[in-house]
Amino acid sequence: MNYKINFNGTDFFVKKGEFVVVCGKSGSGKTTFLLQLENELKKLGQKTGFVFQNFDSQIVTDKVWHELSFALENTAVPRKIMERRVAEMAAYFGISDWLCSKTENLSGGQKQLLNLASTMALNPDFLLLDEPTSQLDPIAASNFLSTVKKINSEFGTTVVICEHRLEELFEKAGRILFLDKMRIFFDEKPQNFCQKILACQKKDLIEFLPTASKIISRFEKKPEKLPLSVAQGRSWILEFLEKGGKLEPEIFSLLEGDENLKNEKNHQFDEKNCPQKSKNLVKIKNLSFRYEKTLPWILQELDFCIEEGKIYAIAGANGSGKSTLLKILCSLLKSFRGTVKIEKTARNKIFMLPQNVRNVFTKQTVLEELEECGWKKDENSALNENVFLSAEKESKKNASLTEDSILQNAIFSLKENFLHHPYDLSGGEMQKLALAKILLQKPKILLLDEPTKGLDNAFKKEFSLLLKNLARSGISIVLVCHDLEFCAYTADFTGLMFEGRVCGLEKTSDFFEKNIFYTTARNRLLRGFENSTGKNPETEAEK
Repeated sequence: MNYKINFNGTDFFVKKGEFVVVCGKSGSGKTTFLLQLENELKKLGQKTGFVFQNFDSQIVTDKVWHELSFALENTAVPRKIMERRVAEMAAYFGISDWLCSKTENLSGGQKQLLNLASTMALNPDFLLLDEPTSQLDPIAASNFLSTVKKINSEFGTTVVICEHRLEELFEKAGRILFLDKMRIFFDEKPQNFCQKILACQKKDLIEFLPTASKIISRFEKKPEKLPLSVAQGRSWILEFLEKGGKLEPEIFSLLEGDENLKNEKNHQFDEKNCPQKSKNLVKIKNLSFRYEKTLPWILQELDFCIEEGKIYAIAGANGSGKSTLLKILCSLLKSFRGTVKIEKTARNKIFMLPQNVRNVFTKQTVLEELEECGWKKDENSALNENVFLSAEKESKKNASLTEDSILQNAIFSLKENFLHHPYDLSGGEMQKLALAKILLQKPKILLLDEPTKGLDNAFKKEFSLLLKNLARSGISIVLVCHDLEFCAYTADFTGLMFEGRVCGLEKTSDFFEKNIFYTTARNRLLRGFENSTGKNPETEAEK
């Protein structure tokens, strides 16, 4: 059965049992689309369930089993059925072991899984999800999306999901909906969507394609069928090699990042653009921390140094202590044991972007937020918001100009919302505003907690260039991020938070090439083909 929804003058049809992925730039109207879709479906008598981007805002009780039964109680479900339904949800979603746990003690992945289970307890006809994996680590996100697909396949529940992390969704989706400026720009099957995006030849749109499609399109200008996943991409490469083809060497130079950023020199500090030689701004020795004496240690004997002009990325599972480390660095928390030595020049110049960016906003309008940090509208009105110096044109001589251009580009993308309250912005727009406020204050050490949350892929590349230029000028950056692709083309050094320590900190290229699970889609796709000469590397390995 088809359901017709009108979105800003464009008709949108959704069938029962479909899996629809909604994507687009930050502020393109994805959340608005979901909310309008939910409202229209309810008018048509359909039961809907909604999973929000911020998992904390959806949890309303103190215990896991209370949360599962809360919606059932409010809809007057009989007690016996309610008990059975809670047992069903706990068993199906694998949460029986922490059914009696406090919700405040759950990891991010567990909280989002609990939200999904609580929503499914009401057995909705339509499951709507607004960027549900934006705050989940890669493994938790993959498991969550697999569960959503399982619900769609096994129960016929219609799924409409908005996401910026699209790598694993193209293969699962039946349709891709692309929004731009509050309008439906594309409504196609995944294969047709990829073909049309490539035909447009617009750099900002190509960023929405899966890695396999972007790479394989380099070999065929008009491929009949593009791979949508890493597995499909590897199969395509194997067939290509068996036919006598050879991979371009340039492909492997992009293992650490995107083609647009390949001229950026990672892991090298530019002394010409920094008045001082590289030195340690922060030295952490034997740092240990826990929130209460009776609770387990979050950080244990952690050693970490922050060098001037370097970008550090810390990956790891939800709840592993990444955000806690940042809070200690900016003095929001005090360590139980160990030392944190900060250079005098940096002590009052440490700024942090928190995971919940709403904590940064104190004014009534977006313009007032920017003016609070020294930005003046009149002085910047002559700047053209459409002008952006690309990576190809960037040079060390104009690094500061490029930095300003990218920052102004982020600010002017919010121009239409200058008189709106910051809370009225979309998730990605709030992230941009918070970033702009902090960068306007010229930090010496910049701490970023999930900085890409809610940002589209095109702006991530601009933001990466901005961070690189900040590092060239001597600013040190520590980012905690679940977006491994962003870490790969941005950071100089990357480590994995595990058992209260930063493990295996090394050059970013070495970190991702040696990892199995915590690595990029590009590395998973091209691993094993580096020395390919037209022969099947897997067959050669067997020999």
